[in-house]
Amino acid sequence: MDRVGVEHRSVIISFNLAEENVREIPLPLASIDRRDYIVGAFRDCLCLTHGGADGGMHNEFWIMKEYGVRESWTKIRSPIPYSVLQHSGFWKKSHDLLVFRD
Repeated sequence: MDRVGVEHRSVIISFNLAEENVREIPLPLASIDRRDYIVGAFRDCLCLTHGGADGGMHNEFWIMKEYGVRESWTKIRSPIPYSVLQHSGFWKKSHDLLVFRD
């Protein structure tokens, strides 16, 4: 049960092993109401994917181009008609391999 006056917000929690410190990474402004993102890496950038409640037809794919800067989140494509989107490696150096599971 929520308490009156308690702020709830969604963030990514980052832990730096070398410096042993915790940092909050903000989510894209357009997606504050979402709570079921999958966090990953894409082309050396932090990325998020989100599957919709209707079988994945409202997926979003976001890339944070400048680490830690909320305004650098960029939506790459929407909708993606698959329930799970996962970066799985590289193909022919400049092509990313994304795996879709229906």
